[in-house]
Amino acid sequence: MKTFELGDREARKLILPGLPVNADTWAGVAQGIGGRAVDLPGLGLSGGKGIADWDRWLAALLEGGPVDLIGHSIGAAAAVLAADQHPGKVGSLTLVAPFFLQGTADRAAKIQPLVRSYLRHASAARLSRQLIGSAASRAALSSSASDLKRSSAAAAAAHLALASSGQWREELREALDRYDGPLSIIWGTEDPLLPSAIEHLESRPEVELHALPSAGHHLRLTHEDALVDLLK
Repeated sequence: MKTFELGDREARKLILPGLPVNADTWAGVAQGIGGRAVDLPGLGLSGGKGIADWDRWLAALLEGGPVDLIGHSIGAAAAVLAADQHPGKVGSLTLVAPFFLQGTADRAAKIQPLVRSYLRHASAARLSRQLIGSAASRAALSSSASDLKRSSAAAAAAHLALASSGQWREELREALDRYDGPLSIIWGTEDPLLPSAIEHLESRPEVELHALPSAGHHLRLTHEDALVDLLK
């Protein structure tokens, strides 16, 4: 398991995974771009209580920066907050399938107990079918399924519930607007950004936009080579 430890600064490119996968799932991408993936607090094998620990964790993560942050889904939220709270320590932002620029989420807050139970009992094959529509990624998801069964299902469900908050989504969009450094956004055509978000982003000269044909939300599992090429 690749987890962040204080004093460990060897990589400039840091990947913040989305839900419900852990940092191990991004090991191939990390190797391909010469970076490393780190678990968010409360997820994978990381310590902490979840989003409540993000402020402390982000400050430690960026110590000695600048770093190039790559965030997927809710990891994109952490990357944006890092850039907003610690200007000058983030060299660039790459957001992969940023949920807050996509359509409104389902009522995750209301079904949080069911989500938690589902994640805790999901096998790697079942998790793969849920995420990409087939069991093809069951091997890549084996450690994520183990982590969910052991300890991180509740935290993952809580993160999903918060991601459905319209207020938080708006706050993240405002924070992204305040960031004036290099910005790349990657998404799949089967998991599109809002047209209004694309139009707004196209008006910003420092932004690069990349839509991968036939890709869904979990591009790492289905389009790893294309993703590596874009992240190099």
